[in-house]
Amino acid sequence: MSWQRARWVVLGAVIVALIWTVRGSVARLQQARVSGAVCGALERQDPAAAVEGSAHLAGLDVGVKDRGLLEAIECRCLALVASGDGGSCVREIADWTNRESLSTWVPQPVLAAAAIDELEQVGRFQRAVELAQLAASAYPSSTLFHSREFRVRSNRNLANPGEARSDPMAELLVEFEARAQRLGDQSADLPLLLADRYAERSQWSDALRVLGDQPPGDAAVQKEWFTLLTRAIAGLGDPGALRRAFDRWESALGGSAELTAHRALQFSRSNLLPTLEIGIAQLSAALRVESAVPDQMLRVAVRSRLIRSLVIAERFEEALALFDDTQAQYGLELTISRSEIERAALGEFSDEGPSASGLASAPRVAIEFTGLEVGDRLVLPPSDWTDPSAPFVELSRAQALGLRRPGSGPPQWWAVLDQQGLVVAEGSLPLARAPVRVDVNRREPESKAAWRMPAAGPADGRGRVLQLILDSADWRILQFMVASGRMPALEGLMATGASGSLLSEPAYTAAALQSLIQPGEASFGVLQLVYELGGEIEALNFVGRNPVSGLEMVIPQRPGLFETVGAGSLSAVNLLRSTGSLRAGRNATISGPRGGVSRLSSNVGSRELSLAEVASLPQLGRELGNFRVHFEEAAGDFDTVQSVLAANQIDFISARVAALDLITHSAFGELTEMGQFDATPLLLVYYQYLDFRIAQLGDELDEDDTLIVMSDHGARSSLEHDPVAVLVMTGPRVRSGLLEGRPALAGVSRLVAEVLSVETEWPDTDLLRLLEPN
Repeated sequence: MSWQRARWVVLGAVIVALIWTVRGSVARLQQARVSGAVCGALERQDPAAAVEGSAHLAGLDVGVKDRGLLEAIECRCLALVASGDGGSCVREIADWTNRESLSTWVPQPVLAAAAIDELEQVGRFQRAVELAQLAASAYPSSTLFHSREFRVRSNRNLANPGEARSDPMAELLVEFEARAQRLGDQSADLPLLLADRYAERSQWSDALRVLGDQPPGDAAVQKEWFTLLTRAIAGLGDPGALRRAFDRWESALGGSAELTAHRALQFSRSNLLPTLEIGIAQLSAALRVESAVPDQMLRVAVRSRLIRSLVIAERFEEALALFDDTQAQYGLELTISRSEIERAALGEFSDEGPSASGLASAPRVAIEFTGLEVGDRLVLPPSDWTDPSAPFVELSRAQALGLRRPGSGPPQWWAVLDQQGLVVAEGSLPLARAPVRVDVNRREPESKAAWRMPAAGPADGRGRVLQLILDSADWRILQFMVASGRMPALEGLMATGASGSLLSEPAYTAAALQSLIQPGEASFGVLQLVYELGGEIEALNFVGRNPVSGLEMVIPQRPGLFETVGAGSLSAVNLLRSTGSLRAGRNATISGPRGGVSRLSSNVGSRELSLAEVASLPQLGRELGNFRVHFEEAAGDFDTVQSVLAANQIDFISARVAALDLITHSAFGELTEMGQFDATPLLLVYYQYLDFRIAQLGDELDEDDTLIVMSDHGARSSLEHDPVAVLVMTGPRVRSGLLEGRPALAGVSRLVAEVLSVETEWPDTDLLRLLEPN
């Protein structure tokens, strides 16, 4: 190349560089003008002009190097807030941070925090975590971001995306506890979040440990610190320590209506008062000063707790009056319904149960259904509604004439099916002494369940047993769902296998699991008896702790269900979710073979509902609200069982779906509302989801396997369990048909041992008649 040509090449490169420099300068100048116009208007306290002058920004392609435009975007957001449109600010800033071209941009702290919250709200969970991590690095002295990252990851099970862990939340807590210790005062609210999560898991000592001995300096944070401190101490069950903690709270922040409310709630919830009446007096005192409590949810919590306490104390008129006043003032859904209080006042939920309350002889009331069409079928409980395991009946439009049913008693649900067998209306019959007319208002038919219990696969010579315990599964609800065609998997199991009801007395989870895990009569005298009674009290929703838990240290342990099965050539896995204060053995522990002990590596804590699940069960696409976590926990439970079955390495699997009990206590009240339901109540949707997942488990079973679907007790109301438990069983040795009588639940473990050919002397409670001779 000649020197002249080289000179022109160099000159051309210089010219190009100058052009790009000039263009960049012009662009920066234009961006500066935009930023100056928008931010200047905001500084002049003219937010309207700032908003109007920045409307064009949404159509621009902005990158992380466009500093002027990014400043203008921030100023526009602040101008929207100043104009009273903070919602648009939050949505826009979240949209900007979610753009690929701005994946590393972090706006100023308050806007970044708002963007994280909005991204979480709209379901962009991973992006919310990424932004929180970027913002924590950009603003290391801010307390806004570590806690947000923890919240999003813990709420959405993002502790280890894509990996199956035995307890993802435990791993996340360890990770963030180490981070909180490293950050110190740079993230003062992180220990509070950690303590709250530990408290949710009933890990009270861990909650106290992360809180530390001294509250933070800020008064607002101190209030939250003392709230968590007293909650954890209440969980430990020490009334003296709880009184001292509240005295310390009062000494630090002074007496207040909030303190009075928290004190009454904690003592009532933890049952640390000598009598129920003292708890009612404390809650009533808190109610009298509620106008001085700024937190509405705290005011409602006091009212809700007082209503429940009044019902338990059989002060029904006061409970109804307070319920009506709460609805009038707040208009919120409570976890107890008015009809539940009314039914309790009529005595249906006495210890003796509905049949002993006079229901069998209760006057029958004429019921007229209007609006039924040709081809419709009406699903109703039988006319004698005293047996909770009795199947529902299906009537044609003509047969529905002249109906008579008890005018009181437990909820009597009805459903109307069209010619295709789809639910077009459903509800609960009212309490009545005079004739009742039910006007059927048809809604869009529910889609037919697209699943069935699949046929068992070919025998492989290994006879496994799967015991699935649905905590609080109720025979009445199950019968209603089967009769209305919404639990086809259980319907198929009941048609081909054995089904019936068990007696679970006392009707507490702790007592039921104790009888299953440690079958046989107690052999350790008075201490064992007292401890087991404490376990029964512990499981009661109103109590929540074993008042004699210290005895467990001095009571010897005999080999239980899992150890006995795993003592020989077989293996057993405990998936009973023995978290918190419930003593059910160590969760995810494998016993055997030959007495060995190991841990299950693929235990899923919880997960989001999948698109495939929503497609198969469209009801899951509705707003699930606070109940979503219960669906996600069940999803994790079933995923774990499914993976164990697929591996085909374990002979006996015992798993419990614990979240059904929680959603039952929260959502049962909706089922008791008298009249037609606008949509299928969420508790019934939950039963549909359980059935859907049971059908999927059937894909992993073969002709050698035995399936036991059961509950530990039923549900009479959101306040009270029912001693009638569910049993549905299929397998190569299982006799088909309805189980007569109501055998004791404790005999199920002997039944399991018999199927597995494990010799024991455990009581069978007349359940072995379900099996054909070996």
